[in-house]
Amino acid sequence: MAKKSAVEKAIVLIGKHTDENKVYKKLLHKHLKYERENDPRIFHWEIGQLIYAATEAAKEDGKHFGESFVERFGVALGYETGSVLRTAARVYERWPEEKDGSFNKEFKRLLNMKNVANRGLSWTHISHLYWEKDSDSLQSMAQECLDKCLNARDFHRYIQKQRKSSRTGVGGRLPSIPRDAADCMTTMTSQFEAMVSSWENGWFSNDFDLLAVIKTEPVSDILRDKVQEMVASLDALGAKLNSAGPKFDKLVGSMTKQLNGEIVQSIRSTAAQKSERKQRLQKKSYAAKTAKV
Repeated sequence: MAKKSAVEKAIVLIGKHTDENKVYKKLLHKHLKYERENDPRIFHWEIGQLIYAATEAAKEDGKHFGESFVERFGVALGYETGSVLRTAARVYERWPEEKDGSFNKEFKRLLNMKNVANRGLSWTHISHLYWEKDSDSLQSMAQECLDKCLNARDFHRYIQKQRKSSRTGVGGRLPSIPRDAADCMTTMTSQFEAMVSSWENGWFSNDFDLLAVIKTEPVSDILRDKVQEMVASLDALGAKLNSAGPKFDKLVGSMTKQLNGEIVQSIRSTAAQKSERKQRLQKKSYAAKTAKV
């Protein structure tokens, strides 16, 4: 018998819980009905409405929902994880439907905003704005994005700068504090990508051969001092990276246990763990055969 795919396994598990299965069918119906000419921003907002309602229902009475059901929904619908659905739920939570059941007015204004080229905000642009509670600041940042024609990644960096500048203390700017775990990981990922990009695309990697230039310059006290400073800085950087290693390992270990453990563990599964499981099965099989004899 052929092994079941991750999608098939997720669908089977969803079917074991009444309310979870009902929500999944609604999500599947929306995905099947969605067409390219439809506005993806409204589509994701409606998906977020379903996920948010299911999450709230599970908090009140989770007996009809299994653990990590949002993650299962994501896999069953063809996404790698449930992150797309969780983002949609956060956006809906920020801009829920009005009390009379009508479409959220502020969200609608964001959808209608255009620049001189008649381009609006994408769903990803809007998803970066959910944390901003002040309507005036929200409109100002959205307009700035449109005026400068920022793509989603540049817009996220722009928002991070705005958040840092809005947090000031006696000693100057304070570091921006993430709103939640997802915001923290988004910020960390963006910073890591920026570091890699600056190294790969910077003039010191491509356009300036430091070693070749040093060979052509006469040795001086200034040059000697600068070399020593740079070596010290590189040593300090290496020490920081070495000390950060165990912290990142600990973070990954904690995430493996707490954040949707099943999927994270399957991704991080090692050959040693597989071998250990195989040995346990072999021992059980041997014990069973011995017992029969």
